[in-house]
Amino acid sequence: MTQTTRPGTIRSILVIDDDVQFGMGIKTLLQKHRFLVQATNGGGPGLRILAQEPVDLVITDIFMEDTDGLEAIIAIRERHPGIRIIGVSGGSRGVRIDCLGMALGLGADRILRKPLWIETLLSSIRELEDESLTEVRELNALNGP
Repeated sequence: MTQTTRPGTIRSILVIDDDVQFGMGIKTLLQKHRFLVQATNGGGPGLRILAQEPVDLVITDIFMEDTDGLEAIIAIRERHPGIRIIGVSGGSRGVRIDCLGMALGLGADRILRKPLWIETLLSSIRELEDESLTEVRELNALNGP
């Protein structure tokens, strides 16, 4: 998978989740919408893939065993500031803090609660792409013809 050649578009997506069924389900659904998608089992493997192969968007679970989603968001923002991030969570037993709010504060562009509806996810991806394209146009306008 390679990063898009047209600035601002979202084509390549990395799904990071320690729930293999969830990750593969999202991968399959997004592939049906013509995205290039990889799914990985956990934050550590996801960050290793990202170090070798940048993507346009990362969809990461917040609660995971090895490297949790909040740690992944921090690492992605430090190493790959241009990558868009959607944090997702269904919550965790006994945890009473707003982890999705924390994800936004740490650099996630969008947050979604599980269970995910594909139309909600696709809408979020389209919004992020629109924002990215607007940023590219603004930068181009500042730099002149």
